[in-house]
Amino acid sequence: MTDIQTIHQTGFRLRLPQLCISTAIAISHRFFAERSTTKFDPFVLGCAALFLAGKVCECPRRLRDIINTAHHVVHNNTTVEIPKMEEYWSQRDLVVQYEQLLLRTLAYDVNPEYTYQYLLIYLKMLGGSQEIAQVPWNMLNDSYRTTLCLEHSASAIAVGVLYVSSLFLGVSFSCVSPMKKWWEAFSVSDRELIAISERLIAMYDAPSSE
Repeated sequence: MTDIQTIHQTGFRLRLPQLCISTAIAISHRFFAERSTTKFDPFVLGCAALFLAGKVCECPRRLRDIINTAHHVVHNNTTVEIPKMEEYWSQRDLVVQYEQLLLRTLAYDVNPEYTYQYLLIYLKMLGGSQEIAQVPWNMLNDSYRTTLCLEHSASAIAVGVLYVSSLFLGVSFSCVSPMKKWWEAFSVSDRELIAISERLIAMYDAPSSE
């Protein structure tokens, strides 16, 4: 199981909203873009990212619940014994230290992932119905398995997700601005759209890692 899968499954079991889970994953991606992946405990870092994302997205969870739930996820067994008190306090102290490390590494620039807002706003502007919203929403969730959030703006990723989803669903969007392709109306060039689309399509072609 990858670190990203651990964060996602832990967040899901904690009933965190998808926005919070994706924010935690984005925090992890951003951190490891600056730091070596071999020098930090991925379990502790994942707990710290979820703990921090919960505060940022205003849906905090108790640190004890995050650590215990992540422990179950990593061991892939809901009946596994939870950490004993001494072990828990040791992990708790480490998570708090890692949270501070995350904040310092990211220069305290931590915000919710706004891509979901762009996605829904753009879909409405393009005349898309709520019935088709689930496909791009799921695709956006899956995009956090990649580092797209580091390489493109939130608005551009939303456009790319809508474009690939429209191909999958066989639907077309009306342009919101005359004399422009619909994605150009959102300041996304053909080149950027192709780059994002290729990454999204490749994501589903790649074998999943368990």
